[in-house]
Amino acid sequence: MKTAVIKILQGRDRLEQESFLALQTHYLFKAEFCNVRSGNEKGRVEGSVGYVRRNALVPEPEVQSLNELNDYLKEWCLKEAENKKVPHSKETVGDVWAKEKE
Repeated sequence: MKTAVIKILQGRDRLEQESFLALQTHYLFKAEFCNVRSGNEKGRVEGSVGYVRRNALVPEPEVQSLNELNDYLKEWCLKEAENKKVPHSKETVGDVWAKEKE
């Protein structure tokens, strides 16, 4: 993504845009890049997509519009956040999210 990376270097190394580095500093995260053409390295993201597909979209929800589907998925996510525990913690995803929003 050109808004984040100026140049792909060797392996996972990247020359990052100054604005992307500022974003990382502001939100206190460090970007971890995959190797080029190595989609298999994105397993957690792909696994999460599969989890939502299997749990939120089976059986297929009966909706009349894209907006209705988005509302359904938002409600599903909020319920999921109240029930799902954060790994290595007794807190739910919703609890941690509420703290983070402050």
